[in-house]
Amino acid sequence: MPRLSSNPGKPLSVPLSSALRYPKAQMCERAEDLLAQLRRRKQIRVISNEAVPMNMVEQCLVPHIRKRALASIASFL
Repeated sequence: MPRLSSNPGKPLSVPLSSALRYPKAQMCERAEDLLAQLRRRKQIRVISNEAVPMNMVEQCLVPHIRKRALASIASFL
């Protein structure tokens, strides 16, 4: 069981035991790849006429709608 911080001024935290460790050279390569990908995404705006399946929209939105609805209901209680 991970040890939690008991310092009253510090929030409780649990170490991330599932974190992957990469060699430094591989981390640098991955960081460069990510930066290149982010730059491409930021510079290119493509609007498609292709329809998005409704189940994909629901998978993205429904959990957030439920969360907001529950928060709204809870505020009345």
